[in-house]
Amino acid sequence: MTQVSMTTGIKLLFLKIILASLIIALVAGCRSPGHKGWVSCVDYSPDGKYIATTSEDGTIKIWDSRSGKLIKNMLGHKGLVNRTLFSPFGKTLASCGEDGTFRLWDPASGKETGRYDFGKNIFSLNFSPDGKLIALGLEEGRLYIYVIGGNKFYPVKNAHEDDVKTAVFSPDGRMLASSGGDGFIKLWNIQEWLKEAENKGSIAAGSYENKNFVLVDAPPLTPSISRNAHEGMVNSIDFSPDGTLIASGGENGDVVLWKSTGIEQVMRKAGRKVDISSLAVSPDSRMLAVGMEAGGIPLYSLPDKKFLKTVDAHEGDVSGVAFTPDSKLLITCGWDGTAKIWDIGSGRLLKILKGHKGDVTGVAASEKYVVTSGEDMTARLWKYNGARIETFHDNKAPVMSAAVSPDGALLASGDASGTVILRSVAGNHVLKELHISIPESDTNLIENSLALNEIWALRFSPNGGLLAAACGDGTVRLWKMPGGEEAGMLRIHKSGAKSVVFIEGGRYLASGSEDDTIVIWDIKSGKPVKRLNAGQGMIRAIAAAGGNMIFSGGSDGSLKAWTIGESPGGKISVSQPEIISVPSE
Repeated sequence: MTQVSMTTGIKLLFLKIILASLIIALVAGCRSPGHKGWVSCVDYSPDGKYIATTSEDGTIKIWDSRSGKLIKNMLGHKGLVNRTLFSPFGKTLASCGEDGTFRLWDPASGKETGRYDFGKNIFSLNFSPDGKLIALGLEEGRLYIYVIGGNKFYPVKNAHEDDVKTAVFSPDGRMLASSGGDGFIKLWNIQEWLKEAENKGSIAAGSYENKNFVLVDAPPLTPSISRNAHEGMVNSIDFSPDGTLIASGGENGDVVLWKSTGIEQVMRKAGRKVDISSLAVSPDSRMLAVGMEAGGIPLYSLPDKKFLKTVDAHEGDVSGVAFTPDSKLLITCGWDGTAKIWDIGSGRLLKILKGHKGDVTGVAASEKYVVTSGEDMTARLWKYNGARIETFHDNKAPVMSAAVSPDGALLASGDASGTVILRSVAGNHVLKELHISIPESDTNLIENSLALNEIWALRFSPNGGLLAAACGDGTVRLWKMPGGEEAGMLRIHKSGAKSVVFIEGGRYLASGSEDDTIVIWDIKSGKPVKRLNAGQGMIRAIAAAGGNMIFSGGSDGSLKAWTIGESPGGKISVSQPEIISVPSE
């Protein structure tokens, strides 16, 4: 992300956004004494003497800002009034609502002076700085420009692919910025287009009583700039006072600053937590690393779970994290096609491992080697000095995960076709191919998995005697090592299993799933002994610490710590989870 210094203008703009958000939140959530429903909008008159409020009760009320006395009560809208706004000089009040009508009012008398029925929900309206134009944002991607002097409406055709939530003029009135449910911000050269529309447009429809409103069939308008700015809906946009910046707010809570020339992003304040993709606890149980989709890796000290710092590791999502056996180095990998080796003490990047074509999907570490897996259908073996020892091409599908046995003798790589390649590191040869077979009768049990064969995670038991695989069909498969004999299939999840970890020295195993559950299994009996409804969305990652604690990371961006114990009857018990704060970016 490009970093820029915060000028006074930018600070004021952010302050304006924050204050506006607080006012709307407070007003919208309360019931005004004069309204019979929640308040949807407030606006001061330019001279500050009056306040206009709108509500779901269909009324517009004007209040004396000093005494709080109700001055005018204006009726006409049916249902929610989305927006009301004084003109720049205060002589006109405009309103719009879900009843599809746009209305003009004389604020002095409270009388309606004009109305046009679009038949579509009107979400927003804004005056141009000179008060001569009004921009209207409607549902179904419709955008209209109203010329007050000529009482003409000009449609901007195919403005957005979803509802137009906001349309606002630049401070000089020459440009219009619009945003919508399609996630786009668009800039329009309105003044030049209106000149062309005046010459080439033709009257398309209608009038209202004695006040003529003309809908003009205007020529097409192409946005000068169009940028996919947010994931999901863009709820609000605004220009800085000097017109050089645009601020936008998305439904995911992000606030972004853009240069108005080119809509180049200069700052983003994330409002939502990003997905947690991977977790790792250091072998000495003193540190937790959290891999996140935004490329950062927060580090925590254990057991106090205190946040230490964030390692800005990758451009794009982090797909895997692992500690070396001595707990001194952190190995990371990501969608930028690299794996990286970091010195934990200093935070210094030691080596970048390049070679995979496409995403690096997983990483594992032994005393001597680093193992990576990739969507290029390879597993790769590296030295800690960055030298690649070997590239293995035995998998015939994207390799989703890799694991190294505790003694460093075995390497396992699992792919999207349901195949695990078990390899001898020293002898550099394949010992066995382990295949996932899914009975046709079982496919009906899985609700959300599209790729039932995918092997999402591999893990060796602490003594190296078992290999566990979390599979797309919702099962956990077990094999005996080093021969690869089948040792069981654990099945309870209703959706794909995404993560797996051994706990209590290998006595138990925990699996996390797309179905938002964590299941703890007794290895000896193969039976589930505890099912936890995590409330984290998809459980993408699990890690264990000290034999009595597990950490879980979900697609909702939350991180939880669970303490494991035994009840008086000898049954396993799990505490209520402790929620750990995770940086949002």
